[in-house]
Order: sequence, then C-alpha cells, then structure tokens
Amino acid sequence: MKLFDELQRVVQSLKEYPAQWAICGGVAASIYRASARFTDDIDIALVDSETISAEDLSTKIIRNLGYK
Repeated sequence: MKLFDELQRVVQSLKEYPAQWAICGGVAASIYRASARFTDDIDIALVDSETISAEDLSTKIIRNLGYK
C-alpha cells in the first residue's frame, strides 16, 4: 500500500458525507516541507455535523475502506 494512494481513497470516502474534516499529522506536514516526513499512518480530524457525528463518520469510513 502506498500512503498517498490510500490518502486518495480516504478523501474520496470522506467527500461522500456532509461533515468537516482535515488531514493532519505527518502527511499534512509533508505537503509544506522541503523533504517528506516519513509516516505510515493518516491522521484525520473530524467535526460533528448536524447529520452525522464524528464517531459515526469514522466508523463508516473505516468499514467502507475495509479496515478494522
């Protein structure tokens, strides 16, 4: 699995829901650095919306992507 390929899958899944979210952590830091910050995870900040809680959204995204 390539991290940025997986990031694209995560972003596409998040776009299906009416919620605010942001990529953070090492992946986000790599966008602004001259050299990549090596990491093997994707950190995402989620905000509750009127239609779905951050906890419910994270559960749906994890299941949709085939993670446990």
